[in-house]
Amino acid sequence: MPGAAILDSEGAYAVAQSTPSAVRATLAAAVRAEVPNDLPIRAVVLASSARSRLTSSAVIAIAAERASVPVVELTAGPLPRWVGSDTLVVALDSGVAEGLLSDSTVDGVPIVAVGGNVDDRPQPIVETAAALAALEQFGVVSGLLDDMVAACGFLEARWAELVSSPSAAQRLAKRVGRTIPLVYGAGAVGHAATAAWKHSVNRNAKAPAFANSVPGVDHDEVCGWAQHGDVTRQVFTLVVLRHPFQSADESHRLDVTAETCDEIVAGVNQVTVSSPNKVAALFELMLHGEVVSLEMAALADIDPGPTPITDRYL
Repeated sequence: MPGAAILDSEGAYAVAQSTPSAVRATLAAAVRAEVPNDLPIRAVVLASSARSRLTSSAVIAIAAERASVPVVELTAGPLPRWVGSDTLVVALDSGVAEGLLSDSTVDGVPIVAVGGNVDDRPQPIVETAAALAALEQFGVVSGLLDDMVAACGFLEARWAELVSSPSAAQRLAKRVGRTIPLVYGAGAVGHAATAAWKHSVNRNAKAPAFANSVPGVDHDEVCGWAQHGDVTRQVFTLVVLRHPFQSADESHRLDVTAETCDEIVAGVNQVTVSSPNKVAALFELMLHGEVVSLEMAALADIDPGPTPITDRYL
């Protein structure tokens, strides 16, 4: 709802709108960076905190199948004992980087710091782009810079769609209303995208949300919908995320899941992207969820910026 009189003390709408240009700036900075090209990298560790765990999941969704070496996630805790001079450690926010650089036990381990400052508003799409660019610059993956440049155009088109009148984001936010969004996706891209939607709804709308994906949700969670339909129909609204890279089997499983849930939720809504590469598909779905959550906040007269509850954990 850009331009309307809404609570937005930290400029969350402006941050979302600037995502394509911020990704472009991040990629340009990565290309200019001087990176050693003679490191014998045999593995990558994505080191994250609670703040940057979503970034880690998004990077894995894209890089895992394209990387020439294993890429593993680590949230908090010490580095694995097998990490050495041939392991690239990517610190996904400033807090993680500071902790690693002050740890004498990781001397000799190549560490690259990307992502945001722990005190800044998280920007998962931009921070994911920075991490993926670093992996390409260090020779772990190839072709991702081009994919991300292409993704920026799709992000701009998605933004225009989401803020047009009538706004697709507003319509979905109104359908969700005061129910709890249940977000399902498919495959690695869908799994990361649903986690991003949950993150956005939690932090921006200050509302609960749940996320899952197939394969997986069709094994256990769907069994839990056999009871209490009279309650769940008043509480949950299903949002199904679809993208071109889900397999025929995954599409079938999403279809069956949506059909199964139709009787036990307030409504079933589909969000579809047709991006030509996985990076663009993931980024589009992430931006869609961010803007929907901002519209949910506006409808509830909630400021999407401050999250004072998290200060209790400091």
